[in-house]
Amino acid sequence: MSALETLKSNSVGRPRILTRELILQTAIKLGLENLTLKELGTELNVGTTTFYQYFDSRSELIQAAATYTLSDIPLPQNPALEWHEYAYEFFETIVEILSENITYLQNNQHNEYGQGVLFELAEIFLEAMAKKGLNPSQAFRVYQAVSDISIAAAIQKWRQQGLSGNSETIYEAVHSAFKSVEPGKLPYLEAVLEDYASPATKHTNRLLFTFFESIALERGETINTPKFIVSDANSPNTHEGDTHKGDTHE
Repeated sequence: MSALETLKSNSVGRPRILTRELILQTAIKLGLENLTLKELGTELNVGTTTFYQYFDSRSELIQAAATYTLSDIPLPQNPALEWHEYAYEFFETIVEILSENITYLQNNQHNEYGQGVLFELAEIFLEAMAKKGLNPSQAFRVYQAVSDISIAAAIQKWRQQGLSGNSETIYEAVHSAFKSVEPGKLPYLEAVLEDYASPATKHTNRLLFTFFESIALERGETINTPKFIVSDANSPNTHEGDTHKGDTHE
């Protein structure tokens, strides 16, 4: 079981020996966004000063927790996956982690959370792509596209979660808000409102698949349109709450 799975499934309710790893796991479980040492101390049943035995500051603790998350990402394990299937599963994992720990993006992960972790992550991905027949240039371009689009997807997902609130889907929230707009005032936006109100994954999935198609064309390959793209095309009014492959993390 990966550290990410452990922190999601384990309860910290019973007494355990306090370790640096347990602190990091618990911080990630609680969510790094706006996490306070008091909240963390309550969860672990220790005083806030205890953490200074392991970290010099709250900032260092948060940075270490973000690095810990990245260092144990559960990567795709199925050897039968095609290169684009592996890349998409990798993308889904990154989006889930980033959207749940938006602080990682807000605090400039490249400088503060350790470039070394990102180097290792890139190497694992590039090696997987090489084993599936991509040359280094193709592999890196796929990695760069997945990385860049996953950041955009995570931000959009986080924003939509905040916009939709506790009782509405993003679709309902957007349509409800648009009712206050004077009829005819925003005709171009109104014409594409259905797409505007769609889940973020609908757009980022299409963008990513378009890039995959360009790499496949360069390699003389044809890749079948994934189920999540077909579902989007057949259901232009897909709501946030609909369940099909590609929206499993929404």
